[in-house]
Amino acid sequence: MWSYLKACKKFPFVVDKKQNILVLELNKVGGELGDPSMGTLKAISYDYDECKKALVKMVIIDELPFNFVEGKRLRLFSRTLQPRFDVPSRFTIMRDCLKLYVEEKERLKRALKGQRLCLITDTRTSIQNINYMSLTAHWIDNEWNLHKKILNFCQVSNHMGETIGQVIENCLLDWGINKL
Repeated sequence: MWSYLKACKKFPFVVDKKQNILVLELNKVGGELGDPSMGTLKAISYDYDECKKALVKMVIIDELPFNFVEGKRLRLFSRTLQPRFDVPSRFTIMRDCLKLYVEEKERLKRALKGQRLCLITDTRTSIQNINYMSLTAHWIDNEWNLHKKILNFCQVSNHMGETIGQVIENCLLDWGINKL
């Protein structure tokens, strides 16, 4: 009986996974209801990988702990929002965060290729008397847009010039930057 119901087109709970859903995409400028410029209809489909990538970005941007995804309320919310989405484990989210970091780093390396960079360092000492340093790169692309990216944030043993120079050199070698 169940095998028949899963294949039956008239059974109301059979969902074709290839089927798109029509969604009204609203324009940035709000219009009146019934206004033809209010929005456009767009066909979207469910993609598990895109949902998982959005969850990974949420964990990174909102600085959430990895075990956040194992909470009962998130799972309930996810089930309500999209019953087909199984929330991955914290280990999968951690692995995907690292994978996204590597992808973004490679993308930034390609963007830095051939650019003349201006580097800025900033050193701080925490309340616990731990020294930190950040290395920021500034550059102007071919379309004259100013870009600013933090290349490194690390702990340093002291604020001496030789130590800072060594950390900067190691960072530049790691990023493949040989021309400033």
